[in-house]
Amino acid sequence: MPKLHIGCGHNKKDGWVNIDVSEKLNPDKVANWESLPFKKESVDEIFSQHVLEHIPDCIQALRETWRVLKKGSKARIIVPYAGIVSAYHPHHKWYFSYTSFDPFRKGDDQNYYYDFNFSQVNVRLVFSGPFKWMESIANRFPQHYENSGLAWMFPAKELHVEFVK
Repeated sequence: MPKLHIGCGHNKKDGWVNIDVSEKLNPDKVANWESLPFKKESVDEIFSQHVLEHIPDCIQALRETWRVLKKGSKARIIVPYAGIVSAYHPHHKWYFSYTSFDPFRKGDDQNYYYDFNFSQVNVRLVFSGPFKWMESIANRFPQHYENSGLAWMFPAKELHVEFVK
């Protein structure tokens, strides 16, 4: 069964179906995330790095992720953290914080907005350079990190999100 690398760009992964919207990059499949050419529950794993923030309809992309994943399978998605300056690139359409993906988790009090939900949504704030020391603190107390102003003083670089169907 396939493992999908969505938005592969020039960084193709061996053993994965490398997908991109640009045929100029010579991916294994040319497709957009909002309409994946795979059958329901046919995919073992999905990986994407710095792509979801560019997708016009990120909710439809997550719906497609849920649709094609087998039960118990995972999607690992990396997005820029909203607190970092580079998140505000003109090509970005979405900005993500620690709780942005909560409504897609089964049992969340706002998941009634969507016709799909994941059994688990695990989020990790990832830091780099001089703020790496903040990683364990921010992940232990994410609401305090985001709501106290620490997120603006010591911005995380990325969110690493694991969705389990």
